[in-house]
Amino acid sequence: MVRGGHAFLDASASAGPVQITWYRWDFTPEGDCPAGLTLANPSVTATAPTLDIVVLCDLLVKLTVHDLYGAVAEQTTHIPVDPRTTGGWTPTKVSLVPQGSSADPRTPKDDFLWGQKATMARTVSACRLDSQNLNLCPPTDGLGTLEGTAFNVTDVYDLGGPFHGFWFMLQNNVYVKQIGLFNPNLFQSSTITHPDPDRPGKQVNWFTFNQRHHRPVDAFIAAVRMHERWGKNGSAANPNNSGHVGALACYLRKDQTHHNPAVVLEALVGQQKAEVVSHANDSLRRIESELTAASNDPLPIIWSGNLSEWNPAKHSWVLSSSFQVGAGNQAPSC
Repeated sequence: MVRGGHAFLDASASAGPVQITWYRWDFTPEGDCPAGLTLANPSVTATAPTLDIVVLCDLLVKLTVHDLYGAVAEQTTHIPVDPRTTGGWTPTKVSLVPQGSSADPRTPKDDFLWGQKATMARTVSACRLDSQNLNLCPPTDGLGTLEGTAFNVTDVYDLGGPFHGFWFMLQNNVYVKQIGLFNPNLFQSSTITHPDPDRPGKQVNWFTFNQRHHRPVDAFIAAVRMHERWGKNGSAANPNNSGHVGALACYLRKDQTHHNPAVVLEALVGQQKAEVVSHANDSLRRIESELTAASNDPLPIIWSGNLSEWNPAKHSWVLSSSFQVGAGNQAPSC
């Protein structure tokens, strides 16, 4: 069953030579229950054979029946409890304006400049309209509580149940959205041009010049796509840590009980609301920090080669041997 759901306990099949006079239900927290959890009603005795309770975490239930002559019989069962979400994650897909359009504030405007770090691409969050790195939405900026924006908690009203008065995560609004935007100067449609030495008086963009001179421009762009997305030969089903989105997915999937915000929030159960909210806020801020670190460069190198770039100081095209996609090998393994 799911956390915060109703469990219907039915002992009506119990029978003996004489009438059963009462039924006793004993509850013991186990499994994913917080350590040291003390139940509000660890035991319920009733004359009716059925009991409806709200369950927040795994329970061991022992039923004891007692008849008119004092005879006793016992039976145990387990109630497994799962989060309402498995914490699955898919990246955001958005429709952007034409490549290089100034109408889209997320479009990188950097040209390839000799002697400077060229911006080939950027991974940006779909939570905002610029290229600042913000992986977890809503932002865990440390200002105030995230209740109501990232999660909502509620208490259990179940007077006879073991979790009466406990607080739990009713709903979480935490999700990870990540998209890759490529520098428009990479593409054949780029309007950024420079003098064409092969055709005096004409202009040529970076893509066309490199393609004409048989540089591996297509392989480079394909590698940039992999680096900004699922990684080398990666996909949504099988992410690779050599890509920014792939590294995010690897982090989220590797240890869901510690990394995935939806699963982490679902596991928070307590008798004090302030305690649950505090733990939720702390957990989200921890995950945001770790998630950002896990997806940042340096990521594994997946391509290297020679490409030409425009040198404004020399006012000419220069063949560079320094082009590579990826800068290291520090991403979390998948």
